[in-house]
Amino acid sequence: MKTIQNQKPALKQGARLARQAGVLSIEMIIVLGIVALILLGVAGRVAVSFLSNDNTAELSNITAIYTAVKDTKTTVGYGTSGTDLSSVVIAGGKLPTNIPVNGTTISNQFGGTYTLKSTGQGFTMADSSIPQKNCVKIVSSATQGGQFATTTVNSGSAYSGPMSAADAQTACNATTNTVTFASTY
Repeated sequence: MKTIQNQKPALKQGARLARQAGVLSIEMIIVLGIVALILLGVAGRVAVSFLSNDNTAELSNITAIYTAVKDTKTTVGYGTSGTDLSSVVIAGGKLPTNIPVNGTTISNQFGGTYTLKSTGQGFTMADSSIPQKNCVKIVSSATQGGQFATTTVNSGSAYSGPMSAADAQTACNATTNTVTFASTY
């Protein structure tokens, strides 16, 4: 008899374990769900960070190119209106090494190019293939410094002076945008 009584608690314990077998699975699903939510939140922040880095890098490139072009100005200006200034800037070695150059073409980080043209005593810098998600921040930030007399997005109207984010959002209406900054300095 003692043997049978000793087996009963073991049977009860086995029955209890069988009833709790699904509890561990439910707990794991909850834990995995929480981990997935945390990872989604982190991924969203990383994406915003990369977007911010793209904008910062492009703004830095615009400033560097502006400075490089300005350094080529002589007493007679930048040359005849319409003269391509890209080759002059490249030959002068004034561009930072992080800006890609291929022959006489200066490329931006979005796969587009910078086109630099003389207007006589001033110049224009066209920055092409800027994604819509980056365009608003780049345009509104680049125009705040006062170095550009006008800014044109795509084939829209020229804006004088700083552009608000609302104006930039209206102007940056294409999937990829071309922004032309005009300087009179």
